[in-house]
Amino acid sequence: MLTQSVWKGLKSQYHTPIFHPHPVESPLLQLCKKVANVVKKCLVALCGVFALIATGGLLAMDVLLALFGNRFLEAKTVLDFYRGARNDKGYTLEDIWAFDDATLEAKHDFIQWLFPLKERGVNPTAPLTNDETIRAFEKDPELQNRLQKSFEVMLCFYGFEKKSDGSIRMGPSFEKQAQNWLHRGNHNYLRITRILHCLRLHGLKAEAKVFLTALETVYSRYSSQIGSKAIDFWRAA
Repeated sequence: MLTQSVWKGLKSQYHTPIFHPHPVESPLLQLCKKVANVVKKCLVALCGVFALIATGGLLAMDVLLALFGNRFLEAKTVLDFYRGARNDKGYTLEDIWAFDDATLEAKHDFIQWLFPLKERGVNPTAPLTNDETIRAFEKDPELQNRLQKSFEVMLCFYGFEKKSDGSIRMGPSFEKQAQNWLHRGNHNYLRITRILHCLRLHGLKAEAKVFLTALETVYSRYSSQIGSKAIDFWRAA
């Protein structure tokens, strides 16, 4: 309706002369008025061109936003990020899911985005979760599916596999993958604590419990590499 009103207004202005000729006017005055009317029509036509360009630009933006959602926007909250916006490093959630093992191990600023907590972590620019965010995750199956995908990416990184019955076991690649993280005092132990805590907070308590069961099995075999302090943190999380 607004666009129609604008175009109707321009059309009306274009066909409405500034001055109406008078039978007793001198030829010079009539010429000046004709010139003024022509100039007005040119200005109105120019406004029409600009309006057309602006309309096309807005339509293009609508199409891009429909196709890509808010991927052009920077995430300010956990929900922004989990709904498609880019984080402060320019990564979307899908970008991080596609990281290879070397990148997952080397980068230290993505885990706070994937598994947010209420407490600040080592990345001070990552947003914190809150009660509103937690309620959104609990009520929205799509958000839970996306958090589940983040969890599965890290399970694969650690060498675990999720079975059809929902249980988690050490997979065929566990020994190879364990070389990345199964060392006493490894920073991944803190990541695992974060993951367990985040899952529990955001409606995936069953997954957190199953993951802890798998970690207990690993601890029974590799207690010297893990240490009692780490397993205590995992149990508390």
